Amino acid sequence: LYDSTGQEAFRDRAAWLLQWLAFEQLESGGWANQDFNMPRESVVVTCQVTEAMIDAYGMYPDAPVKTSIDRGSDFIYSQLNGTWVRTFSKSTKDVYTTDAICLPVLWKLSLLKDERFAAAARDVSGNLISVQADDGSWTYGEESVLNTVNSHTMVLEGLTRYYTLTGD
Repeated sequence: LYDSTGQEAFRDRAAWLLQWLAFEQLESGGWANQDFNMPRESVVVTCQVTEAMIDAYGMYPDAPVKTSIDRGSDFIYSQLNGTWVRTFSKSTKDVYTTDAICLPVLWKLSLLKDERFAAAARDVSGNLISVQADDGSWTYGEESVLNTVNSHTMVLEGLTRYYTLTGD
């Protein structure tokens, strides 16, 4: 909102939120979500928060953004399983919507960190393309029979954002 309005109150609130997010970051470098009233470490939430921090990087030099990005990126990288991203630390099945949410942040991390994130983004995007059904749809994930508009939309959005960032 600060970018569109120029109101300092919005800038101050964003800086406060970045501080709060850094405080809420787990020891592992990830962030938690609420799952049936019991928080647990979530790769999806970590990708979303890390991407927001990347987008804020440089605009808020007094906030602990760089440290949180570094810790979040290490956690995300540790959750890569070949050509897909775990949804939770102990996930054993590929959830395509998780891959799609994390895909753009993997590429953004390659610009801030190193080439291994770009290679991971290429692998994840290739996997998403390879699991597309003949009718153009995606299921929710590996071994899933759920075939919803939400799954298609999330995967298409992730692939579109990746293509917009990379041209690949």
